[in-house]
Amino acid sequence: MSPNVFEKHHLNTVEQLRKVRKTIRLQKGDWLIAIGTDKDRIIVETLEPQAHDSYFVWNFFDAILQQKEGFSPYVWEDKAWELLEANPKMKKAFEEAKSEDEQLAGNAMAQLYWVYKEAQMLEENYRLYPVFKLEE
Repeated sequence: MSPNVFEKHHLNTVEQLRKVRKTIRLQKGDWLIAIGTDKDRIIVETLEPQAHDSYFVWNFFDAILQQKEGFSPYVWEDKAWELLEANPKMKKAFEEAKSEDEQLAGNAMAQLYWVYKEAQMLEENYRLYPVFKLEE
């Protein structure tokens, strides 16, 4: 994210992009835009997140970058350990992650967050770009 503001907007950069397949249900108010016309370039330039002047670059979709939900450590700690005990594969991955990362090994809050993230407790739309492509 750029520290400079221009016309009430800052610039985001796409450092890493991961494509996922997902079945979605279109809602009232969603737009389905066909391509294959002379308007394709403007669609790509505004909706592809890595495009130079896309809506994402100009921070129109910043809400996806904000994690709004979380956990209270005193509540989550017991649940996190229960999850690890019930899931040997996750527990093994957790122990390996701690052995490879000194900061994780020495930080209880980071450990709780690791379990929270691995247990897929993050809100569903966190870092999910709100533009989808249809597969045929």
